Amino acid sequence: MNLELRKSLPFIFLVSISVSWGFYYGTNTKLNDFGNANHEWLFLTDALFTLPLLCLVSVRNKKQALAKAAAYICIAILVGSFIIPEESKFLWVYLESGRYLVLGALSW
Repeated sequence: MNLELRKSLPFIFLVSISVSWGFYYGTNTKLNDFGNANHEWLFLTDALFTLPLLCLVSVRNKKQALAKAAAYICIAILVGSFIIPEESKFLWVYLESGRYLVLGALSW
């Protein structure tokens, strides 16, 4: 696999899950039970589990991979705060405030 494509794979994944889950949460179709099945854990699993694993696989330096994963998780939490409906947020409220702690630790 091309090295540039391999390094940008987590970003491409983040953009694709943001767009696809944004469409899922933003529309009322049979897919989401006409707006009744807008569960936050759907985006949560992609953002907090799959995305960091993809960073660890695609970046050879593990320290850089962890930093990249933490930054992408913070971006995913920010995106999720916009696309997930307010009435469906349970854990997301805590994650939204916790992302500032992670960003502070990364910048330190």
